[in-house]
Amino acid sequence: MLDRSLSQLDQATLGRLREARQRAIRASARPQSPAQAWLDAHFGRLIPKRHATATWVAVTLLIAVLLGSAGYYWQQASDANTAVDIAILD
Repeated sequence: MLDRSLSQLDQATLGRLREARQRAIRASARPQSPAQAWLDAHFGRLIPKRHATATWVAVTLLIAVLLGSAGYYWQQASDANTAVDIAILD
């Protein structure tokens, strides 16, 4: 049935279908960064594959949150060390 319907399509349509298939194969073969792979594994259903911008925004937000948390922790640890140093020096 499929072979018969293929014979009914004109060559221009077949060419466009072939090009679309090649583009889809190239797009699905793009390598992912580790952060994208993690997000895809955990939140893949929430962010559809066709929304690359949403994926990059999610990766950027994840990195920003991680860096902000690390900076806050470092500041708190530094303040605690300062208090210990003052207590030792007194």
